[in-house]
Amino acid sequence: MKKIIILFLLSIFAFIISSCEKEDLKIYASINKKDSILVLKVENTTEKNFLIEIPTLESFFYEDEFNKMGPEYFGPLTLLSMKKDSSDIKKYNALKCEGIENQTLKNNCPKFIDKNSTKKYYYKLVGYKTGRKILLKDDDFKTLLHNLNISVNDKRKENFIKLKNKTCEGYTYFTGSIKFYPDKIILP
Repeated sequence: MKKIIILFLLSIFAFIISSCEKEDLKIYASINKKDSILVLKVENTTEKNFLIEIPTLESFFYEDEFNKMGPEYFGPLTLLSMKKDSSDIKKYNALKCEGIENQTLKNNCPKFIDKNSTKKYYYKLVGYKTGRKILLKDDDFKTLLHNLNISVNDKRKENFIKLKNKTCEGYTYFTGSIKFYPDKIILP
């Protein structure tokens, strides 16, 4: 009887752990070698509409340089120049969503991903090293909060924490997790 109870409790524990680590968004990456374009297909399989400001999905690391970095290094290499999606910019302006950064539209483009949908974003690869691998990962919300806890910027930290419960006209500010497929890609 004790074994059955233990197995039952372990299975409940395993279910809780697996459900906590579920990715909210999946991103499938590919490269158009002819035009040096990185294509990110964002898939939202949830029942929520997301407004994504963080992560920016615009900066990635060379794999070998990422492995050599120390914990004090926070900035990735900027390899990409995003072709901004005009529908996202129009929606952002029409809804008058409050950006978490003062210069949201200048520095990065917010992304609107509807529930149970996919959307493609295109990035022109610039100044890259042919044949090198880049890691397809971006700082998630938890990592950014951790980095802000290290810094002394309390006002910025407060703005990030407010995102957890913030919405804009039916769009929830994204604070979840992302999984890239594949998580590494060789540059053409």
